[in-house]
Amino acid sequence: MKSDYLNPETLLTLFKSLPVQQLMIRGCSGAIMSAISRTELDSIPLPLIQQDVQDEIARHIQKSLDFRQEAKNLLDEAKLTVENAILLGGGVMVDIQQLTK
Repeated sequence: MKSDYLNPETLLTLFKSLPVQQLMIRGCSGAIMSAISRTELDSIPLPLIQQDVQDEIARHIQKSLDFRQEAKNLLDEAKLTVENAILLGGGVMVDIQQLTK
């Protein structure tokens, strides 16, 4: 979706918000695979948000995406480290129950 008034990050935030979700549910049709018509979607009222607030939302969303990517990279690195330790026999046997006491 594109808007002349709202940046993509602000649109994302709005469409994930409970009030807009509830408005979308009201316009849905279909039992198993719900769908909302373009007309219904266009009729959902969205607030006009000042550009400086939209810019702040965009910064937070981008920061969140950066953290998510960093977490994924760290998890991948940790998995490789564990796999290498197992393959190379560098691991140490530990009693899990002793660690949880």
